[in-house]
Amino acid sequence: MNRDVKLDVAAPATLALTLGRVRVEVSPRPFGLAVWRDDHCVIEDLRLWAAEGTAVDRLIRVTEGVIVAEELGPREHVGELTVVSSTATDLVLAGATDRARPVRLALGLRAERVTIELAAEDAPLRLAATWQRGAGERLVGLGARHGLDFDQAGRAPYLGADRRYTGPDCP
Repeated sequence: MNRDVKLDVAAPATLALTLGRVRVEVSPRPFGLAVWRDDHCVIEDLRLWAAEGTAVDRLIRVTEGVIVAEELGPREHVGELTVVSSTATDLVLAGATDRARPVRLALGLRAERVTIELAAEDAPLRLAATWQRGAGERLVGLGARHGLDFDQAGRAPYLGADRRYTGPDCP
């Protein structure tokens, strides 16, 4: 396995971090991100966003369930970013959302794992990522789920809580 680590900044439109079989391609203007393993695109056109809002979780003691009430404001999409610092395995970018909220993005590549850390000024309620799902792609492992379906695609999960209670057999 190739253990060479490279930061490719030859093309100003796209930056790439590579470690072994994994490559992360970043387009800073406008922001977009893709993750590749070998010749297969694992995550395509990842976009980041922030949203203000309110959330109130209410614990139901009898069932130990949680009723989630959340209201989000409009999404603020991360726009153009500039490189703050870069090493062979890390990239830090800064910029703003389309509503002028300053953001900072840190990308890291370690042992074929990609870390993405987004921080936004004034701590909005939600920082999130969206990406294009591949044809036939199935999703699982998005937190504690109580759904009866194995495929979690198309759901908007609230990690650690769910709006559905499936009955007494559900722990």
